[in-house]
Amino acid sequence: MVIQERPTEDGGNLKNYGEIVGFRNRADGDRWDVLVPGLSDQLPVASRHRLSTVLGVILIKGGNHKLVVALGGARPDAAMVMVSAIVVVVVCWWCVDRQ
Repeated sequence: MVIQERPTEDGGNLKNYGEIVGFRNRADGDRWDVLVPGLSDQLPVASRHRLSTVLGVILIKGGNHKLVVALGGARPDAAMVMVSAIVVVVVCWWCVDRQ
């Protein structure tokens, strides 16, 4: 996966958000979107990482689903996974609602 800079409406950025290189989502033709919860630091933009586990899937209306992943065998805290997933759902809902 490769880390991307994803601005939010309030001028911030989604933390540790990126895409899987080599796999396309049929819903929009873009690479699969992924988020890496539970890390204390932001990974560098454009850095590449190997996925170790898919922790879950965030289902988005229209099929542009998001994968919640772990890197390098790490198992993040369950509460951090939920908080990160809720933030992405709200941001994705806001983006879809405005189209």
